[in-house]
Order: sequence, then C-alpha cells, then structure tokens
Amino acid sequence: MPDDTLKDSGEEKQRPNAVRVTYILPNGEKQTHRFVSSFSIGRDETCQVLLLDEVVSKNHATLYPTTSGWWVRDLGSTNGTYLNGERVAHAQVTKSSQLQISDDGPILYLELETLTGKGIFLDDEPTQPSAKEAPKPDKEPTKDPDASDLSNETDAAPLQGPSVTGILQRYMGDSQSPSEQVGEYTRVMRQAFVRVKDTHSRRFHIAVVVTILLVAVFTAIVLYQHSRLEKLKELAINLFYDTKTMEVQIQELVETMQETGDTSWLAEIADKRRQLDKMRERYNHFVEEAGLYGKYRTKEERLILKMARLFGECELALPDDFMKEVKSYIKKWKSTGRMGKAMRRAKEHKYVPTVYRKMIENHMPPQFLYLALQESNFKHDAVGPKTRFGIAKGIWQFIPGTAIQYGLNTGPLVELPLYDPRDERFDFEKATEAAAKYIRFIYTTEAQASGLLVMASYNWGDTKVRRLTRKMPENPRERNFWKLLQTNKIPDQTHDYVFYIFSAAVIGENPKLFGFEFDNPLENLDES
Repeated sequence: MPDDTLKDSGEEKQRPNAVRVTYILPNGEKQTHRFVSSFSIGRDETCQVLLLDEVVSKNHATLYPTTSGWWVRDLGSTNGTYLNGERVAHAQVTKSSQLQISDDGPILYLELETLTGKGIFLDDEPTQPSAKEAPKPDKEPTKDPDASDLSNETDAAPLQGPSVTGILQRYMGDSQSPSEQVGEYTRVMRQAFVRVKDTHSRRFHIAVVVTILLVAVFTAIVLYQHSRLEKLKELAINLFYDTKTMEVQIQELVETMQETGDTSWLAEIADKRRQLDKMRERYNHFVEEAGLYGKYRTKEERLILKMARLFGECELALPDDFMKEVKSYIKKWKSTGRMGKAMRRAKEHKYVPTVYRKMIENHMPPQFLYLALQESNFKHDAVGPKTRFGIAKGIWQFIPGTAIQYGLNTGPLVELPLYDPRDERFDFEKATEAAAKYIRFIYTTEAQASGLLVMASYNWGDTKVRRLTRKMPENPRERNFWKLLQTNKIPDQTHDYVFYIFSAAVIGENPKLFGFEFDNPLENLDES
C-alpha cells in the first residue's frame, strides 16, 4: 500500500495531482472544490465535503495524495463507498472517477489535475508575486515620437492646434460675442446650422408626439388584452372546478352503488361520465385556444402544468412558488441514482402494468405509481420503522390497521420488523389492489378529487388531514392542496413526500428530458 509522504522543499520535483470534486446538494446547488491535500467526506461538520444525507456516515471516507497519485479509503461506513460502480475499502483514483456514497446515495465527480513545482500550494489559486519578485520589463517603454518632451520645463503652455471641440464651438455655437470678428464663411456656416437645427427640432417634436400616441394606443391594447385574459382565466378556472365537482359526484354514486348493490345507478353514472368527458374536452380546448399558459413555455414547465391537472389541481391557479419548488425537487432526484435503480427494479419485476391496471380500474391516475417509489423504492420486502400505529410493510408500506381495513392478512409477525411471506402486505398483487382502493377512498371523500391531498393524507394520515380539510368549504375550489399550503402548516416530512412524488411523476413523463436513461414506464400501456 503506498504510504509516501510529501514534504515542502525548494527542489523541483514531480508532485501528485490536485483533485477537483464536483457534486450537487439536495437543494440542487452545484458545489465544486479543489484539494491538494487529504480531505474527508461525511455528515460531520468537521468534514471538508459535507453531505447531509441519511445514507452518509458521519465520517464516511477520506481521500489523500501520495507520490503515486490519489487514493480513497472507506472509514468503516454503514452503506459503503463505490468507486466507478465498484464497492471499495481502499483504492486508487483514476484521472476521471465517479465516487458514490452508498449504492443509491450522493455522487461525487473527481477530476485529477497534474501539478509540478516547488513545495505544496494549499490555496485554490497561486498567490501573486511580491514586490521584490515582480518581473522587470524586457525593455524600456518607447516614447511617443509625436509627443513633446516637457520634463525639463516649468509652467509649460499647452500645445496649440485645432480641436474637434474648437471647430464645433466656432461654426455651430449658439451665440456670438459682439466684439467677436468672424469671416463670411463662418457666418454662413452658422446660419446654415441654425436652419438645420430648427428643422430637426420640429421633426423631433413631431416624432415625440407620435411616439406618445403610439405608446398610449399600445398600452390601451395591452390593458384590454390583460383584462380579457384575466376574465378568460377566471372562466377556465370555474370550468375546471365544475369538472372536479362532477367527478366527486360520480365517485359518490359509485360508492353508493357498491354499498347497496343497486345497479339502477349505472345509467346515471354512465351519463355523468359522458358529461365529464365533454367538460374536460372543453376545458382543454379553452386553455389551448386562449393561450392561458402564458409565461410557462419550456417543456419542463409544460410537464409540471400537465401533471398538476392530471392529479386534480388547477394549473391556472398555481401558487407563485410551486413551479420553482417542483424544479428544486427534480434536481434532488437528479443528484442521486435512487430513481433510476428503483425504476429498473420495477421493470424487472413487471410491477408497472399491475399498478396501471389497478389504478385505472379504480378510476385513479396511474401516476400514483410514484407513490410506491417514494414509499419503498419498489422493494417487495421493505419493512418500515416501528411506530405507535405499528410497523409499515411491503411496497405500499401499509400499517396494520389500514391493511386489515382493506382486506389484507397481516400474518403472525405483524409486531416484528421482519419480512413475513404470510403477510399479504408483501403480496404485490393484493397489496396493490388494496392501495388503489385506499387511494380512491381518500380521493373521493376528504381530498375532494385532489391527488396532492391524497398524497399528503397517505403520508401524514388521513385522519390528521381530515381535521384540516373539514375546516375548508366542501367544494374542490376551496378544498385542494393549494389551499392547504396557504392556510395550514404541514410537517416538513409530508411536504417533502408530496413534492418528491409529484416531481418523480413529472420526470416519468419524459425521463430523457431530465437526463435519465429509462423510458416513460406508463407509455403504451392499455387498460386491459
């Protein structure tokens, strides 16, 4: 194992590389540091590279230079250190390397830079030479051959000669001293200038008046268009919430029919669903024709708007900071490999078609797929921590009470944090059926057809959200996630939970747009 040490000396010698470290913080901020001496990585504040992520140990790893290059050493971390995809305890860093903390944690990009010279620089940039070391010019500066040498004269008079200012003053000055004697040429030039100036002055005033009139007309048009767009926007918002009210009514009829077994409701339900489809078509046409998306022009922003509408929130009533917040959570997904690994796992086990089918059967958006991503990373044997409500288990992380309520057998090991094949929460097909029904229940009752309120309820507990939502009016316009954010303080964990799921759904619509390698998992799936 190399253990060469470096000593500061005045002799020319080959030095190890400097290493440039680049990584992205959870808030999306890019960090770059350059090191020429050893440094540590971890969650402890003493670490030079501080990573506040639950998978990172307090003192996770260290990097240090030797005469043979840079080396990385894992400091007995819980989740391991991976260099270029391989778990290592101690390994040499190559010129361009990728260092990952845990198999799905933060990624650091390492670039080595060749250095040679005396001693070791500890600063990021070389220091400026001192005054004694300042380089001397190669030769004396040459003198301007047209300049007069006045160095030996005192009170030297300024050089005389015609200047641009003097010419303008002589021929185009506004006044003339009575004692000033001018020639015929100068007098004619001055008269000509006065005429030209008068003509330009009149033209200038006319141009100013015309400009003011044009600005006034343009301002009036802009104000009219703005007023018109605001009215159209208000009409569109009203139409949107009318569709949500209709959706709630349909779901209530479905629940009533299922409880009573009375199939006479089928005709009315089918008729209302046809009305609902027409209302949605009118709303889509209205938004597109009126151009109400306005400032949201990028593909990323359009996908965020699309996902808001899909989850039952009116994109035209978007809070001012919602777009920015979603983009910050997209950056958080991009800063780790968690989403890519989880989606590969879902594809390998063919989870997506089942989730799609169960959600569609229960008239829920199939994008609730990403709720399972946030809950368990699609790990079929996932076991949560022990809580006062019991231990959550399975891909959908049902607590025992909710599992039993939706027909799942919790098995004999229900009180132990262990995988149990007899616990139906680990049965993907049955658990997904139960999850779809539970999501539909929240969606059609307290959430008033708000998909984001469903997510908040799933994480925080539908009873807690129910207490808050009951304080809101019973209509989708006043009972939605936007209103919840504006009027109540929700836990940070629930806030993160909702925005992680929503941003994952946005990425899932076009993963390549955001730099992910997998394809849209819900694309080309039918309802069968």
